[in-house]
This record gives sequence, C-alpha cells and structure tokens, in this order.
Amino acid sequence: MSGKDLHVSLQQLTNCISRITDPADGPADSVPELAGRVVCDLKETLCDADSGEDTAALVRFFMTVEHESLEDSVASAIASRFPVLTPQPDTKCLTLMGTVGDDPDWCDVTRSQGHRSIPLMNEESVKQIPMIARLVSDLGLELHEVLKPGVDLTMAKERRDFRVFHVEEAEGSQYIPDQEFVSSRGIRSVLGLGGMMPTGHLFVVIVFSKVRISLETALLFRAVALGVRMVLLPCLENKILTGEKGTFEEVESLQAVGHAQSELLEVFRTTVIEQSDKLDHTLDELQTTNSDLRATLDDLKDAQSRLVDFEAKLVSKYAVEKLRDPSTYKVAFVVGTLINLFGQILVPLLRGRSDVGEIFLRELEARPALAALSIAVAYVFPIIVQVHSAVTSRIRGHGAEMRAAFIDSKPDPVFRAAADGRIIDAGANTRVLLTRCGLDTAQDVLGVELWNKICETQRDGCQLPRETYVRVEAFDDSFFVAHSAAADGASNIYLTAAEPRDNDA
Repeated sequence: MSGKDLHVSLQQLTNCISRITDPADGPADSVPELAGRVVCDLKETLCDADSGEDTAALVRFFMTVEHESLEDSVASAIASRFPVLTPQPDTKCLTLMGTVGDDPDWCDVTRSQGHRSIPLMNEESVKQIPMIARLVSDLGLELHEVLKPGVDLTMAKERRDFRVFHVEEAEGSQYIPDQEFVSSRGIRSVLGLGGMMPTGHLFVVIVFSKVRISLETALLFRAVALGVRMVLLPCLENKILTGEKGTFEEVESLQAVGHAQSELLEVFRTTVIEQSDKLDHTLDELQTTNSDLRATLDDLKDAQSRLVDFEAKLVSKYAVEKLRDPSTYKVAFVVGTLINLFGQILVPLLRGRSDVGEIFLRELEARPALAALSIAVAYVFPIIVQVHSAVTSRIRGHGAEMRAAFIDSKPDPVFRAAADGRIIDAGANTRVLLTRCGLDTAQDVLGVELWNKICETQRDGCQLPRETYVRVEAFDDSFFVAHSAAADGASNIYLTAAEPRDNDA
C-alpha cells in the first residue's frame, strides 16, 4: 500500500465528525470512553474506499494529565521506565487514553509498552523527545504553554485556528525515532491533530498511516480536531481519570462548547471554500485540457486526411511512372504470349489432341468475345502485377528514400519548399547560405518560371529533364536541378553544382 496516497472526501470527513459529535450510543461519560470512540471512528474513516482495507496501522489518543491524578498502575509504569525522574504532583504527563491498531496489543491501553504515560518534566527534557517537541510546535503551541498553562493564555490558545502535525515521509524522519516500527509496519506518513482545552489540558490524536498523506489532505483534519474538542468539553466536568477532581463548571462548559461550535463552523466554511476553489481550478484545467485535446484531435484528423491524399497521389504517381515505362509492356508481351501458348497449344497437346489450330478456330468462331477476352487478359494481367509490385515496393521504401535523398550534410544546396514556395526546411549548409543571402522562397532561389514548372510536373507525377539547371545569382553559381514530392504538397529541391551554360534558366 506504500505506493498509494490517502484521499478523503468532504463527505467522509463530515461523516467522521458526525459520528464523533453525535454518536449513536449517546455521549461519552469519560475521556477514556470518548478517546476509544474517536480512534475507532478515525480508523474507519481512513479505510481505502475501493478495497475497504485499513490504511491506518495505528491510531492513538493522548491527553496531558497531572501526575497526581494518574492511576497507581500508570504512575508505577512511569517510575519503572523513567527511574531517574521525580515528577511533581502538578507535572503534566502525556497519557494514553485510547488506542486501536492492526496488532491486538495496540487495541488495549493497558498493554501499551512504553507509551502509557510520558512525564513532561521541563522544556529541555521535552526537546529530547523530537516527535513531541515537533508535535507541540506544529499545533501552534509553545512548550511552556503546555507545561504551565495560564488561564488567560489557555483561553487565547484554545480559540486559535487548529493546526496539524504532519510528517509526509516517516521513513528516515528525525521526528519519528522508532524507525524499526516504521519499516516493519510499512508506515508511510504520520498525522497528528489536537489542541489546547480551556482547562489547560492538551489532547492529541496521532495516526500512523500505511499510505502517503499529503499536507493538503492533512489540513482537512483540522475540522476533526475541533469536533473532538467540542465533545471533549463536557467530559471535563467529570473526572478525567480516577482520583481527579472535576475542573470545569457547567457555565464555562457551555460557553466553551459554543466557542467550539463556532470554530468548527468556521473551519468547515474555510475548508469548503478551499475545496471549492480547488475543484473550480481543477475543472478549469480539465476544460482547457479538453479543448487542447479536441484541437489536437482535429489537427490529427486533418493531418491524417492530408496523409491519405498524399499517399493516394503517391500511388497514382508511381503507377503512372510504371505504366510509362516501356519495359512494363515488353515483359507483359512476353509473359502474356507464354500464357496464351500454354493455354491454347500446350494444354491440348498434353491432352493428346493434335488439331490444336482447329480447336482454337472453332472456339473463336463459337464464342469470339470470350476467346478475345481470354487472350487479352493474359497480356493485361502481367501489367497489373508489375504496377502493383512497383507501387508497393516504392511506397515501402518511400520514407527511407526521402531520408536518403534529403541529406543534411550535402555540400550542395538542398531545401524543402511548401506549395506556395516558402522554404520550410533546409540542410545545415543550405540554411547558412539562405540566411546569408536573405532568401526565403523557392522563387527567390530558382526563379518564378522554373518553380512553376516544377510544381506543374510534380502535379502530373513527372520529373524535370535530367539536364535542367539554373543560375542562382545570389549563390553566384549554376546548378543542376532535381526534385521529389514531400508531404502536404511540399517539394524537396536538390541543387548540384554545374558548369554555367549559355541557356541558363
């Protein structure tokens, strides 16, 4: 799954927030109960829409709790793991409240190894834990605000826009120290969301994803963080953990819930606008691309049509050339005569008939048209075969013939001109010569009369006489002229240096 990207729609996001804020089995009675619901809802939201496969390997919910409020088993686990630390009663401990994952041990808070609760002793000690330090920073908080939150500061922070902790490439990241876990479980990206509560408690939900999560997708989860905070507020009226006193009055809770709802609506509004702008931009790009594709398709159709016309003209030209070749008829006469001799004389003789001449005369007298046709076909058929063979051979070799004829390194001038005479291509040496002399058209080089003659003979499928030559004043030289047909009615012109003659064209 590592090659995939996570795609979350606004509908999926809205459904997730609805399940969190309005659960079917009623509101949660405690933070651990709520945390368990949140991690399960998030893991369900992060399933692949096509295959239904989980993309989240592990989802965990943490919250800061004073050390004095921790259960004895959790406090003992801290003492065992951090024997050199002596937490104070008010020391904030980042405590695991809910967990769900691919491994059964990851679905029970009590089975957590090493992450049940982490004491945040001071700023220096927290900085030694790269992931937590980066997480606090990405959520828009300062370490001292998490360790010793003041009332005014807390209210200001909890009303800020929520941010996300995001590591797009977990492999090799300094912020994800457990690289063995990353490689063995195929972790691609890490996403964290959370924020500060009015009571000074920080809550964080961390997702370890097996597919890539882009920053654009990660930012969509800001709304989820606000939804979690909204349902978390009433839980703070009760004990967060066993032994902790309620820290939130009902009036404050209602006010905070109101603030949370307003912020949730604002984040949703911003998210919808951003997604709408993105969709509009994507739609504009698709429309532009569609227009470009249509134009390209029209060009291809036009080019295909011209190519078909050119090939038809080429076939006609090669067929005419073969039909004008006297050798075609010489071969046809010989082959046709042999066919007629075989059919009219040899076959009857092989059948034991000696009156071959009488048989032919009787056949001619009885069915004169059929007899004449059979004789004519014997002569026409070799002509058809020769023309077909010649055209097929020439067509197959046309591309190589053109490439061989239009040699870029040819020392004498060689260029290609469009039907109107514009020079559209030239050999390397010729380009330099044409530029130096300021020549842009075939008429400039050959003269109008000769160019028109070339166009005329080419339309007829013919060639200029071999001794055709021209004096090019701009080049101060005389050349023999040859030409060949190119695509789109263009012509390849080949000039070969020759001695000047009295009747230069």
